[in-house]
Amino acid sequence: MVLIRSGSATVLAAGTVVTARELTREQQRQIGRAVGSGEDLDFLLRDEDLLTLSLTGWAAATRDEQTLRIGDETFTRIEAWYIQESLLHTIAENLYAAVKSRGSVPLETFKQESGLPAPLALALLRQLETRGEIVVRGANIEAAEQEEALSGEEQALLKKIEERGFEGYPVKWLEKSERPTVGTLRQKGHLVFIESTSVYTARTFFEIASLILTGKAVGATFTIAEAKEHLPVSRKYMLPLLNALEERGFVRRIGDQRQVIKLPEA
Repeated sequence: MVLIRSGSATVLAAGTVVTARELTREQQRQIGRAVGSGEDLDFLLRDEDLLTLSLTGWAAATRDEQTLRIGDETFTRIEAWYIQESLLHTIAENLYAAVKSRGSVPLETFKQESGLPAPLALALLRQLETRGEIVVRGANIEAAEQEEALSGEEQALLKKIEERGFEGYPVKWLEKSERPTVGTLRQKGHLVFIESTSVYTARTFFEIASLILTGKAVGATFTIAEAKEHLPVSRKYMLPLLNALEERGFVRRIGDQRQVIKLPEA
C-alpha cells in the first residue's frame, strides 16, 4: 500500500496491508506488538485462517494437525476447532471454580461467559466430560463424581490383567473367587471384555486404540497390516480388537479395510 498526496508524485508513506477485516483495539495492538518486536509475520499475512487464530485465540480447523504453533503460542484441536492452549486452560479452570462454588453452572451461562462460539463451547464441554472432569445433566454443568478408591483385591486383579499387555487376559483363566471382583471393576469402567474370551484393563485398551489409530485422521481408511505397524500383535488378537473398536464407534468396516470414525480423547 502506497500513500501519495493528491496532485503530487511524492510518496508520503508505504506499507503492507495486514488484513482488510475490522479489528478491535486489542487486535490492532497485537499486530502492532508483533511488528514492533520484529516477529516474522509473512506466514500469517499469507493465511487468513492463521491470522484469525492468532488474533482471536480460536478458529475453525482447516488443517489435519492436532496442534499448531504460532509464535510463542500453542493451539490444540478440539473436534473441528483450534483453540489457544492458555485460553483453554483459563476457561476450564474458571468453569471448575464456578462449579465448585455454586454446585452447578447453567449451560447457557457457560456458553455466554466463555466468549467462544457456541459449537466450540459445546465441543470443549464434551471433551471435559469425556475426561471425567465435569458432567452435563440437562441444562446444567456439574462436577464429576469422585471415583471410589479401589480395594487391595481390586488393585491386585487389575495389575494381573494389565501384565498380559496387548494380548489380553483369557477369561477362562479367571478364578471363580475373582468373578465378583471382576463384575465390580467392570461396573466401575476399569475392564473391557473382548468377544467374551479376553479381558483388558481400560487403560490398556485405550493405549491399543491410540496405537492402532496413530497418525490416522477421521475418514481415513487402513488395512489390518497397517494397523499392525504400531501394534505388532498377531492376526489372532488384532481381529477381535478391531471388532471391539468398531463396536465402540471408533472405526467402521468397509470390505477388508476400516475407516476411522473418531479418535480416542487424550
